[in-house]
Amino acid sequence: MRAGPAFYPLARARAAFGAQPRAEAMLEGYGRVESMSEPLLSYFAYGSNLWEQRLQLRVPSARFAARASLPCFALRFHKRGRDGSAKADAFFTGRGTDTVHGVVYAMAARDLGTLDRIEGGYVRASVLLDSAAGGGVAFTYLAAEPRLDDPRLLPFDWYLGLVLEGARAHRLPVQYLRALERQACAPDPDPRRRHDHLALA
Repeated sequence: MRAGPAFYPLARARAAFGAQPRAEAMLEGYGRVESMSEPLLSYFAYGSNLWEQRLQLRVPSARFAARASLPCFALRFHKRGRDGSAKADAFFTGRGTDTVHGVVYAMAARDLGTLDRIEGGYVRASVLLDSAAGGGVAFTYLAAEPRLDDPRLLPFDWYLGLVLEGARAHRLPVQYLRALERQACAPDPDPRRRHDHLALA
């Protein structure tokens, strides 16, 4: 789990996650990746980066490739963010009944440093995913220090909203959406922070 990110040429990324090859090197109709000659990374997003427009404002090369799931992991809100609230974590349980649903984005290798900085407090890890096309390897971010024993740690309402709206936009499974809707959250006491983050959406 501590391996480096998975580097894929475009054709291999498509083959792994089911994106259809096209002569003009497009990814699922989302536009041309700026340089098809450079390596692409397959990034599995499951938290607020499910909201694609928000991710693309910070990682411009990111393009949707496929819906995918991470078996034997469960979605938990137990990573303490810089603002003191809970952030999402794909937490390894080892149970075959647990699954984290999300999406794979293809992104340029040059944007990896930016994404690493955004995901402070997480460890980048390679994971094996399932998808409609059979799955493949991608990288994701796992909480470096999950707070497993702090029931008071809750996500802010705007953060949970970004996760939920991104999950809806990508049509993740209905039962998974229902579980997100039941997740407890807290109002952000800083209205400016709430405004600034929602502006990115």
